[in-house]
Amino acid sequence: MRTDLSDIAKHLILLLRDKSAALNFDELREQLPDADFQWIVAELMMLWRSRVVRRGVDTKTGRVVYWLNDVNPNRHIQEEVDPLLPRPQEDHHV
Repeated sequence: MRTDLSDIAKHLILLLRDKSAALNFDELREQLPDADFQWIVAELMMLWRSRVVRRGVDTKTGRVVYWLNDVNPNRHIQEEVDPLLPRPQEDHHV
């Protein structure tokens, strides 16, 4: 992950840190009204691929939602995994 985060990335992390529920893109964008749409998307994807942010589908609304990696959101979410990232090793001890 980059260590020189943009102001948008920092703001996204702060927004998600202060919430116990996952947020959809529109909810995040409302908090960044002056930010460019494509920059928000690019920064969210960078945070997701860096495993800072997790992404999934809210099964009640069908919307894609985001939350910090170490937070357990208060929604019914089916997590989406980046197919380009290696999956965590499973423990096969008997």
